[in-house]
Amino acid sequence: FMIQAIFMTAVGFTHDAVAAISCLTVAIGVGGLAWSGFSVNHLDIAPQYASLLMGVSNCIATIPGIVSPSVVGQLVQHKLSTEWQMVFFIAAGVYLFGAIIYAVFASGELQSWA
Repeated sequence: FMIQAIFMTAVGFTHDAVAAISCLTVAIGVGGLAWSGFSVNHLDIAPQYASLLMGVSNCIATIPGIVSPSVVGQLVQHKLSTEWQMVFFIAAGVYLFGAIIYAVFASGELQSWA
């Protein structure tokens, strides 16, 4: 998630379409790597409840996707580059928040309740 945050921040600072698309491509591509890495974590911590944990975590992870169109609509009123810059900074902040939460609370150890 850290690399995604870096490249989303870079999109906010670039004024070149090719550079912006390249940064977005890297950010989204690295996101696929991150998903493949942590999505198996449910099996590590609670094999018996992995499907339930995946369902709950995916429901929570969907919230930004539900909220983001409204947020972008409110932020981007005049289609200025500074407005879009805020959108990409918020996206980077969401990625950074996820990285910090995962780094602090994630474990690969089988949980006692599992």
